[in-house]
Amino acid sequence: MLPVPLARPVAPHIRLLALSIDLVAFAIVYIPISLLFIGSSRHGPAWTSAYVGNALALLIGLTEIFVAASPGKLILRLRIMTPGGERAARGTLALRYLLKFSPRLLGLVHAVLLIIAVKQFVAWTGLSFFRDRPIDYVCLPIIGEVLTVVLAGGYALILRPGGRALHDVLTGTQVLRLPGKSARQGFEPVMAEIVVAGSEQAPAGGRMAQLESIRK
Repeated sequence: MLPVPLARPVAPHIRLLALSIDLVAFAIVYIPISLLFIGSSRHGPAWTSAYVGNALALLIGLTEIFVAASPGKLILRLRIMTPGGERAARGTLALRYLLKFSPRLLGLVHAVLLIIAVKQFVAWTGLSFFRDRPIDYVCLPIIGEVLTVVLAGGYALILRPGGRALHDVLTGTQVLRLPGKSARQGFEPVMAEIVVAGSEQAPAGGRMAQLESIRK
């Protein structure tokens, strides 16, 4: 059997294609749910985006922890691995998830803190700078926006050799492409090595002569 080929680095356009597939998958699920929420309640698009959009994105992103790939990566045979081509530890994948989706996490926390009961509790505990302006108004949106800009800019690092985005570099991971089925299986050699009876190894000339006789 031939040795199994190693997973190889991914070209930038493949990463972008996987991202596009992820966005399409998100839209297919998000649009019907958002229309259902908007049509059946007094909540508007902003509320739906803050709660449903962030929660759905975080749920879909969990696949990168449990199967080391998003839906788009799965379709294109991409996996989140170590730069050496080994499986990434579950803790490493979780850290990468938290970093990559940190703006979504902050957005969901911010939305939850806008609930009146939670807002009053935060103010009562003294965790706010001002009684009438809790900490969620002051910090979370700003931090989320900064992280969004940083991560979006860091995604451009996939254009460098190795194709590692900022969240890959910081967590010691790399998105690699698995070999195809035929490459993984390899093939059996057509002609086996012929060993002359009574000797442990036939001379090179003897083997060549016997191979020539077989061809004739």
